[in-house]
Amino acid sequence: MDDISIYKSGFQDSPKKNVPLQDREYVVSYLRVSTDKQESGVGLDVQRSHVIEYCKRNQYIIYDHYTDIVSGTVGKFAEREKYFQMLADCESKGIKKIVVYDLSRMFRCRESCLLVKRGLSKLGLDIRSVNQLSYSIYDENDPSAFLLNSLTDAIASYERLVLVNRLRLSRKNKAESGGYAGGGLSMGLKSYKGRLEIQPEELKLVRMIFLLKKKGFSPYAISKFLNERGIKSKRNGSFYPRTIKRILNNPIYKKGKLKFEGKYYDSELGKIL
Repeated sequence: MDDISIYKSGFQDSPKKNVPLQDREYVVSYLRVSTDKQESGVGLDVQRSHVIEYCKRNQYIIYDHYTDIVSGTVGKFAEREKYFQMLADCESKGIKKIVVYDLSRMFRCRESCLLVKRGLSKLGLDIRSVNQLSYSIYDENDPSAFLLNSLTDAIASYERLVLVNRLRLSRKNKAESGGYAGGGLSMGLKSYKGRLEIQPEELKLVRMIFLLKKKGFSPYAISKFLNERGIKSKRNGSFYPRTIKRILNNPIYKKGKLKFEGKYYDSELGKIL
């Protein structure tokens, strides 16, 4: 029997009907990274290999691996396409366990932890974690297990806060040094390897907008002028008065200032108009 064992063939209404070895159990594997370039050595390949080894040790058969590339924050929870597909498959196939490399792959904050627990408990699903061997979402009647699970959840939330604060500090340091600290890009600029670069064609349009303003055009008149000529915004859409106001009020053009967390910093590009 293959060690990796993704046994989909002949797997009908319930995994128990076609299990080759009756003392083995079907599970699913859930893998998640925030980006294609996951940091801290927990990329998809690392997660997958650890999960496979864990399932071999515990006599589990992996029905399938489900992979999401999305942030672990609660705001991005609805974007976990494969996670929700996994839940649907577990319900239809009678699978009761999800194996993860680490609980942080399932949730990274208190809110997403609650969403996961609520969804799994409705389907009678439980989590098995390579890094948190004793974790179960159903042990809350056992005081010791309840304490351990609560601490595990708290640690996951703590680690997320540490990561968020570290990234925030890194961005703040970058802003203070005149670099691009993230966020929406102004028209006429693009980001390349974390640095701002000028886009000449877009900047010509910005100059036109400032020139029209100088000639007495209102933001409404400018947006109408551009739309009538089929000129598109940075996002390839129409112009609106509020779009024009944002461009005219953006200090990057005339003052060479970038905004981060409510403060303005001198951009390494300087004035670009």
